[in-house]
Amino acid sequence: KAPCHGYAETKAEAVREFFNNVADVDAAVSAWNGKLVIRSLSNDTARLRKFLAQFIEHFRQIANPRVWN
Repeated sequence: KAPCHGYAETKAEAVREFFNNVADVDAAVSAWNGKLVIRSLSNDTARLRKFLAQFIEHFRQIANPRVWN
């Protein structure tokens, strides 16, 4: 079942704070109509990939599939 409408909007600020605490990764976060969109850039793609995997695991609160690591 999909999260209720407004869930993404309530999480947007926490996501912004999470991304603001990381050097070498620039990100912008938007939320509307129950959708959360993250745009991110880094000169180090390996670091960005690792960070995004950490972010997804942190916010889902479960381990990522092994193939993602």
